[in-house]
Formats: sequence, structure tokens, C-alpha cells
Amino acid sequence: MIEETIFPYTCVSQIHAQSVLVLAPHPDDEVFGCGGAIAQHVAHATPVHVIILSNGQAGGVVNIRQAESISAAHVLGYGKPVFWDGIDREIRYSESL
Repeated sequence: MIEETIFPYTCVSQIHAQSVLVLAPHPDDEVFGCGGAIAQHVAHATPVHVIILSNGQAGGVVNIRQAESISAAHVLGYGKPVFWDGIDREIRYSESL
């Protein structure tokens, strides 16, 4: 197949890492974006650290969204996310970020 010569890839059951850092723009992005990968790393005893960059206010009540992320972290087993409380929809790629 031509696709395999352009994009050589294989499926793996584990991405080997000493530790993992997840940067999520909003609360719940860490779960919907890579919850499965987080669960796999936790299952292989790889430390996972999650930073949620914005407060998520545009998508709901801040403390509820943060509580949901904390609950999801408990289910996934990685500990507790760190909240940077940036202003929702104003996160920009920059050196300060």
C-alpha cells in the first residue's frame, strides 16, 4: 500500500516513557484527548502529570469542571491535575506559556 510508504506506522500497546506530561487547554481535554493513553501509562506504572491551562469558564462553571477533572484523575489513577487557571479561550502559544 502506498499509504504505508508515506506514513510508516505500527500500532503499539505501550509507549515507553519514564514519565508523562499532559498539557490540556481546558478541563476535560485531558480525558477526551488522551484518557486512554493516560490509563495505559498508569497501568504500566509510568508517572503521569497533568496541567490544565485554562479555567474552562466558557464551557461551564469553573469549580464544577475542575471537580470533574479531579474525579476523572481519580478514575484514571494518576493523582490530581494541576490547574493554572488561565483565562478560557485566551491561551496562546508563547515563551511565557
